[in-house]
Amino acid sequence: MSGPRASIAGKSARHGWRDPPPARGGYAGSGRRFYSGQSMIFTKEHVAAIFGVSPNTGLPKTQTRRIADTQRYKPGKEYAVCPGLGKKSIGRICITHVRREFLLHISEEDAIAEGYPSSREFLFAFDRPNNFKVHPWTRVWAYTFAPVVERAIRSQTRSDDGAH
Repeated sequence: MSGPRASIAGKSARHGWRDPPPARGGYAGSGRRFYSGQSMIFTKEHVAAIFGVSPNTGLPKTQTRRIADTQRYKPGKEYAVCPGLGKKSIGRICITHVRREFLLHISEEDAIAEGYPSSREFLFAFDRPNNFKVHPWTRVWAYTFAPVVERAIRSQTRSDDGAH
């Protein structure tokens, strides 16, 4: 094989890339961390709303929607929350409920759980990172979750034990 896509010693002559990562996991971001699929990536604003409150609603974010053909995240399992691809985890959430629906069928209650005051504002915010190319009849997975506070409680009890 010759031309711009020729491979020489495991590198692409055109881009200098190494062989692709394995199908189940691979290197994310800078390539220093191994990504095993046990995390969910959110924007910084959404991470703040998960572990605090949404500035739009005054309530914590408890739902997220993902475009995917298969259900990637399972109920009852915990996942790391990352504020971007290749970023270090800052907490954990536990998936409590999963359902499949059309993006357009989001209710006002679900939009508030997503951290937005209305379904219209949610749909606009959902479509913006995708360059306004997401069709309203796109099927999405709606994940309901709760933050895992076990570590915070554990560290609080350790500090309380040391005070006595």
